[in-house]
Amino acid sequence: DTTAPRYVTPELAELVGYFMGDGSLHAKELRFCVSPQDADLAEHLVMLGSKLFSLRPRVTRKRSYIEVRFTSVRLVMWWEACGFAKLSASAEHSGKGWLARIPDAILHTNNPAVYGAFVRGLFEADGTVSSGYPSFTTATESLARDVQSLLLALGFITTLDIQPPGAGGWGSRTKYRVRLLNVRTAARFASEIGFASARKRALCEGIEHQQSERYDHVPVTRRMIDRLAPENDRLRKVLLLEHKRGAVSRRIATALLEHAPDTELAHMLDFFYDEVGEVDLSEEDLTLDLSVPDNVTYVANGFVSHNTISFMLDCDTTGVEPDIALVKYKKLVGGGMLKIVNQTVPAALRRLGYGETAIADIVAYIDANDTIEGAPHLRDDDIPVFDCAFTSQHGSRSITWQGHLRMMAAVQPFISGAISKTVNVPNDATAEDIERAYIDGWKLGLKAVAIYRDGSKRSQPLATSIDKTTGQRVQVVERPLRRRLPSERHALTHRFEVSGHEGYITVGLYEDGTPGEIFLKMAKEGSTVSGLMDSFATAISLALQYGVPLPALIDKFSHTRFEPQGFTKNPEIPIAKSVMDYIFRWLASRFLSIEERDRLGIIRRDEDGEPVDVSPVRAQLSVIQPTGAAAPGAFVNQADAPTCSDCGSLMVRNGACYKCFNCGATSGCS
Repeated sequence: DTTAPRYVTPELAELVGYFMGDGSLHAKELRFCVSPQDADLAEHLVMLGSKLFSLRPRVTRKRSYIEVRFTSVRLVMWWEACGFAKLSASAEHSGKGWLARIPDAILHTNNPAVYGAFVRGLFEADGTVSSGYPSFTTATESLARDVQSLLLALGFITTLDIQPPGAGGWGSRTKYRVRLLNVRTAARFASEIGFASARKRALCEGIEHQQSERYDHVPVTRRMIDRLAPENDRLRKVLLLEHKRGAVSRRIATALLEHAPDTELAHMLDFFYDEVGEVDLSEEDLTLDLSVPDNVTYVANGFVSHNTISFMLDCDTTGVEPDIALVKYKKLVGGGMLKIVNQTVPAALRRLGYGETAIADIVAYIDANDTIEGAPHLRDDDIPVFDCAFTSQHGSRSITWQGHLRMMAAVQPFISGAISKTVNVPNDATAEDIERAYIDGWKLGLKAVAIYRDGSKRSQPLATSIDKTTGQRVQVVERPLRRRLPSERHALTHRFEVSGHEGYITVGLYEDGTPGEIFLKMAKEGSTVSGLMDSFATAISLALQYGVPLPALIDKFSHTRFEPQGFTKNPEIPIAKSVMDYIFRWLASRFLSIEERDRLGIIRRDEDGEPVDVSPVRAQLSVIQPTGAAAPGAFVNQADAPTCSDCGSLMVRNGACYKCFNCGATSGCS
């Protein structure tokens, strides 16, 4: 009976990789084609199929190839269900009718052994070895680039050679060749991944190329050259010459390591260095936002969440993320605080040439002051080496937010997704700085930018001082509180007219009857007057909701004079000096006390519309009567004074007439 593995194993991945190169799926069987020169490879495929499916295939030698056939309908159905079949081609595709790919089941394993086995099968089917360089050729660009990414995940650097149609006997199709970078990388490929056939294994053995180490340059510093190369050494002259040109070739750097063994140089040679040739902006794509509770470390798809990896690994920092500070404080979820001190400062000082006594004094200074600035024995030129993301509690230096963006831009071309790194900005950063950071990140080709402003939260899990971390000794800053009106509220609407100009006032009320908003409607919608009145009403509404007293607004805007002004149809306010004067004196007539209304010149009327006698006012303004009976024709000054027809102010008797002290107008006399 046919069996099938429950999980993706390296053996299954190798068979799938070979299928994507020289395999085909039929209604009842799975077929593989093998070169007649690689009979041992056919036996290897037979062994894999027997082990995985308990199925003995049929091996047939054709005229130009060897065919290995696994006949089983159940196997074909299982192969398709697992997603191992090739994809059907689009209408624009020419050539073979099926497109090879890396199945999702292979990628989701996140297993280097499975990745390597898939690559081995793929290179065995459609790969070759030329001058010691393994390469893989395909007519599908997406497959070529995916194979490059898979090899890069395994630590193998490759180049992609694109040959136009007609080159190399491929007809009208473009050819994409993925090639190992140099012999050194090829040697690693042969030992760690290798080939199943003896013929290709032999092509990878014993190949040496003196120029292969020239393909990248190592950033050897002048200080390292002075330390490792003697003054009278010939190698020093070559090093200085290459350093002057910009960088030292890997071959010369390797020779320096053999001449003067050094841990730092050996570590640098473990990496491949290349220049960023171009940054292209890709199309917009949807991203997923993963939200979690406060201060937790979580693992998703094999990746530890950002800002927690270094703590799990007991590292000061990882990747391109700089340290928060040389001395930092971490708030613990269960309560309490943890002080974390950077452990790499002594090693860095040794590389900079400091002695043990100076190192001990500098570290002691950091422990006491939470900063390296001002430490004894420390040279000014070396201080920037220790700059961190945030300014220390007693320091003044930090990495600018522009530095974070430029570091991410240097790394982004080598990463398919966004970078899990925070762009730290200082506490005094403005909104314009944040806007500029996002725009600069977009211009630099970054796929995502995450910004955090120091101290923007009441307490934060990691900070440079106890105050920011634990929330102790927090300065309380009073801020205005907006009192919003309920969704459903009572309102009062009043129609008014000033010198023939009509309008409407609508006042929204709180539950206690006090005004909380006003709406002003004048002229046609969309006109300048209508827009100005709407804007003014919005400003007054916000002022009321933020606690500005209504009497203060009325005192400020009542009796303001501008056109239109004149008579109204409101008996309490017969004349208005302006629309604003009418609006706020009307508000006073509805929401202020009687004393305030009298002070603002609002006329009291009885039910019949007659003016109400205000005895306290008349008593204050009455003329002192002579002793004895009242003289005939005596009058009370201003008790019957009308309002000015020009400005609306109360007039004062002037002989037989009345005079306005506000504007100087009279009622007809001199």
